[in-house]
Amino acid sequence: MTGLRVTQGALTQWAEGGRGRGEGKAGEVAECLAAAVRRAPVVNTDDTGWRIGGEQGWLMVVVTPGSTVFRIRRRHRSDEVLEIVPRDYAGVMGTDRGASYDAHVFDGVRQSKCVAHLFRSLDDAMTSQPAAAMPVTVWLRDIFERALALWRDRRDGRIVGDAFAQQASELRAELDHALRPRRLKNRDNRRIVGELAWHNRRGSLLRFLDDPVVEPTNNRAERALRPAVIPKRSATARATTVEQTPAPPSRPSPSPHAGEASCPNRPFSPS
Repeated sequence: MTGLRVTQGALTQWAEGGRGRGEGKAGEVAECLAAAVRRAPVVNTDDTGWRIGGEQGWLMVVVTPGSTVFRIRRRHRSDEVLEIVPRDYAGVMGTDRGASYDAHVFDGVRQSKCVAHLFRSLDDAMTSQPAAAMPVTVWLRDIFERALALWRDRRDGRIVGDAFAQQASELRAELDHALRPRRLKNRDNRRIVGELAWHNRRGSLLRFLDDPVVEPTNNRAERALRPAVIPKRSATARATTVEQTPAPPSRPSPSPHAGEASCPNRPFSPS
């Protein structure tokens, strides 16, 4: 294979098998991968913007302990997520706070919301809050920080058994109290407490303390997307600094239904 040049058109023809989008070899492989995802005990999923023939699209990734599946679609809604993660999925789906995962079709799917995204939401609120309103967001952030530290202690063997269970139970009770229904004057506090209370009732905020196979962040999926995101950002940066650069010759765009692949995963633990 050394020195062999493969064009984008050849790859697309192989993927489509000459019979229509997603019906060739890539479609067969994709169905096998999707079936494996549905049997996995935990999946992490994320998405990023993508271009399909110069138009807006989405690159979605679903990561399991054994494989990584990419899909390119025109839109990213609950319908597209359901193509891989069904409504009766028996495992745990790790996600960010995207609205696609909050659809009613996923009411029966156990989820785990990324702690890093929770930190980001709380930090964003604190940047515009008056000092009198900050104790609520500071308290919530502190709870999640202590929960993350407890998860790391269990992972590293510093706490086990009843001692871990006791601290986890106390953190859940404290979070329930912090998210209790009450009148809050600050608009950001009302919004954040309301949103997080909804997720908390579904068990999605501290699920990583319930199940040792669940990670507290969505880094596994985000890292899988990084090789696609970095070149895109580099190209954007070059476009802003180079003037009147001739456009490269156009190439065939991959089928939105053929962009699927798998690769073996390395062991990973959030820092």
